[in-house]
Amino acid sequence: MATNIEELSSKAGSLSIDWKAFQQWNESLREKNLRASTPESIANTTSPSPRASPAPTTPYRAPTPFGNILKLNIGGMVFQTTKATLAKYDGILKTMLETNAPIEKDESGAIFIDRDPYYFRYILNYMRDGFVEFPNSLKELKEIQTEAQHYQLDGLIALCMMRMDKMEKTAKDEENKKKNQEKQKAALAKKVEEKRDDIQVLETDGQLFKVIAKADKPTIVIYYLIDGFGTFVPPKGFYMDTFVERYKKKLDIYFS
Repeated sequence: MATNIEELSSKAGSLSIDWKAFQQWNESLREKNLRASTPESIANTTSPSPRASPAPTTPYRAPTPFGNILKLNIGGMVFQTTKATLAKYDGILKTMLETNAPIEKDESGAIFIDRDPYYFRYILNYMRDGFVEFPNSLKELKEIQTEAQHYQLDGLIALCMMRMDKMEKTAKDEENKKKNQEKQKAALAKKVEEKRDDIQVLETDGQLFKVIAKADKPTIVIYYLIDGFGTFVPPKGFYMDTFVERYKKKLDIYFS
């Protein structure tokens, strides 16, 4: 009986030792499985398929903090537009939006640009529509060109130059027309001087009113025309000397 008890005790001791070993082995296996299931281990143990296509790539674009609607504080005046409008043409404004260049903002968060706000409306209208209704002033046109140069808008600079060339040509034509008109007036004045008793010229509205108020007989005022080149253009078939000679006794004849 004593021998059986000793054998059972010996077996129980061996069972206890085996259980502890199993617990240690099981814990070791669990830790090993946990390590094997991590993403790092999966990435290290998974080899790519030889048929797999490379993932498509897109060009890198620096992230920008701007939304679609933007506010610009130009010299103290606030303008509102869209990011798409400012990025339509190459220049400083597009570069500002698409890079991480330092940008100054006012207390409301609007982008601050220290330039003339009056002429910025021409800049913004060009970026919206691609063309501008320019003012009829060469001085203002030069100011717009200066702003276009600052914002590096080559298309608007070219439009300004074309408009200035046209305005300068028009001004030159007007000057030539004025000179020709003065020549025609001088020629008419010379003819009046030669035939003072026959030809009378009215140069002001005051002279015209005076003639009408004090008319002693029927009065006719003939307005002579000046063409685009400043040349005197009489009515077709009208000959001044002949007309005056024929009707001077019946009419008071004036030219204006």
